[in-house]
Amino acid sequence: MLSRLWQSGRAGLQGALVPHRAQRWAKKATLQTARARLITDSKALCDESRVSRHRLNVGRRHAKFQNWVCVAPRASGFTLVEVLVALLIMSMMAGMAWKGVDGIVRSRDASQARLEQTLRLGTVLAQWEQDLASIQDSTVVPQTLSCDGSSVRMTRRTDNGLQIVVWTLQPEGNGNHSWRRWASPPATTRAALQDSWMRSLQLQGDESAGVRALTGITQRQVYFFMGNDNAWSNCQSSRDATQSVSDLNNRTVANEPLPKGIRLVLTLAQEGGFSGELTRDTVLGP
Repeated sequence: MLSRLWQSGRAGLQGALVPHRAQRWAKKATLQTARARLITDSKALCDESRVSRHRLNVGRRHAKFQNWVCVAPRASGFTLVEVLVALLIMSMMAGMAWKGVDGIVRSRDASQARLEQTLRLGTVLAQWEQDLASIQDSTVVPQTLSCDGSSVRMTRRTDNGLQIVVWTLQPEGNGNHSWRRWASPPATTRAALQDSWMRSLQLQGDESAGVRALTGITQRQVYFFMGNDNAWSNCQSSRDATQSVSDLNNRTVANEPLPKGIRLVLTLAQEGGFSGELTRDTVLGP
């Protein structure tokens, strides 16, 4: 009797629970379907807007409600601080580069100036030696080679005749001098050569035929080596350019013998690019 009652009650209970379970299963299926549709729509939206997708976690208890959400990417670019730091670094590098370039330019200018001064000095000394090597005794002027306080006067031969050449030292202020070269036109007659000689004695330093050969000279000295006592003597004590001026009226002038060697001593100033003394010896004749 009891077993029948138990079985009948159990069957009734099971019959009552079936609709409830069916409702739960149907609700669960509906939620899963809605969730799948939401995920699909979210992915499609992210793909269309070209933004990144991230998981949205709402906690462990609600893990089944995790979904995909669209998150806009972070804007690319630099902040104001980053830009200022970059400008500071670039300005420092530009300053360092400018100092390097300025040093290179200064070194190049100094080297170019020193090279030009060296070439000019070599050219002037070569011209000086060429004039001495071309000295010619004319027996027309009082002295073939003479020297006074500031000038060295000589008669030299050229392809077109004889000419008078004068190397003179002219003051320029601040204790410095310039070394100038004056050359007369080539002469082929006695009168023309004597006229050039007289003009050479009246030079003022501003003649158009004069050339400013070298600057930055504080002192110039010329010595003759006559060979008598095997010593160098000052050219002023060896010869006098004004002693035989009156002999120009004579047809023939007996000149003194030329020295065997000439020593030139130039004292160069620091402003001219060089400093110290420069000595150049030149041998005359065989």
